[in-house]
Amino acid sequence: MLWLHVDTPDGRLSLRGSLDAGHPYGGGIRQASFLLPSGYSGNLNLSAKIEVRPGVIRPVAWACEQPVNPDGSIAVALKDEKDPKWRKGV
Repeated sequence: MLWLHVDTPDGRLSLRGSLDAGHPYGGGIRQASFLLPSGYSGNLNLSAKIEVRPGVIRPVAWACEQPVNPDGSIAVALKDEKDPKWRKGV
C-alpha cells in the first residue's frame, strides 16, 4: 500500500491517504487528490511511504530533479486561483 502525506511547512494542515494495495502497477500511473481548504494557496510538502507488509512501512525516495527537503518530502507551490498563470483542471 502506498501512503501519501501532505502538510504545510508550519504544520497547520496535515492530510494523509493511501492508494489501493497493488497500485500503481509497474510502469503505470495512478492519480490521487487531496481536498484542501477553500481558497488555500501556498506551499505544501508531499511525502510518500510504502507498506511492504503489514506493520512494515518504508519511506519512498523521490526520483526527480527537484531538490528534496531534509525530511524526504518534496515542496509543491500552489498558486492562488486569481493568479493569471493558474489553469483550472490542469
